[in-house]
Amino acid sequence: MKTDNELTDIFAKLEYKDEIYNTCIGDIDTQLSDDTQNRMFMLEDSSWWFKYRAEVIHSIFEKFMDKEKMTVDIGGGNGFTTKFMEERNAKMALLEPSLHTCKNAKKRGLHNVVCGTLSENDVLDNSIPQAMMLDVLEHIENDEAFLCLLNNKLQNGGGGGFC
Repeated sequence: MKTDNELTDIFAKLEYKDEIYNTCIGDIDTQLSDDTQNRMFMLEDSSWWFKYRAEVIHSIFEKFMDKEKMTVDIGGGNGFTTKFMEERNAKMALLEPSLHTCKNAKKRGLHNVVCGTLSENDVLDNSIPQAMMLDVLEHIENDEAFLCLLNNKLQNGGGGGFC
């Protein structure tokens, strides 16, 4: 699944290193430590909860989103849900600020892993065809400003996402 052109239409600057796209901002500390992310990574593939959750998300996605359009999973962590969607033929890109977590997502076999944020400098305005953002807003200090930023990044008429 080659989507390099689609990614360059969304992200302002991309460097490709070690099979991960990077928006040149470097690694960002997140609320979950590398150890916690590693424990989650080990658990996700065998957990009935994560599988069931991904199935529910997929059923909602199929009703309201277009799997032919690139979907950016903002803050998608280790990429379990992103990979679940990709395996069901949805065009996906994971956008995650932690380089360590991006490496976990790449180990999972995700094709489009971008280490970066939704910031003004990382993502072009009016560029994201559709987005999903799961369990992210509660980690954002100014969620209202973040949602306004997301609105600016979505293409006009682009699919929103679900939080």
